[in-house]
Amino acid sequence: MVLYKEEKKDYSLLGSYRPIALKNTLAKVLEKYIANIILEAAEEYKLLPWNQMGVKRKQSTLLAVGLLSSYVQTA
Repeated sequence: MVLYKEEKKDYSLLGSYRPIALKNTLAKVLEKYIANIILEAAEEYKLLPWNQMGVKRKQSTLLAVGLLSSYVQTA
């Protein structure tokens, strides 16, 4: 989909438009469902290393930053 940029004088130029991509809601739900199946399989078969953060449940990127901060303070 293409939207007009506001306050442009000449809409015959390509720079006067802003392209955007709209995802179907059903596609978003299906994508999340498949991602959860892949994550469960990766955890079940231990395909991710113990120190993997940001993908595994209860191991967010914020936790990784906290661990890094504590290691730096300890050093």
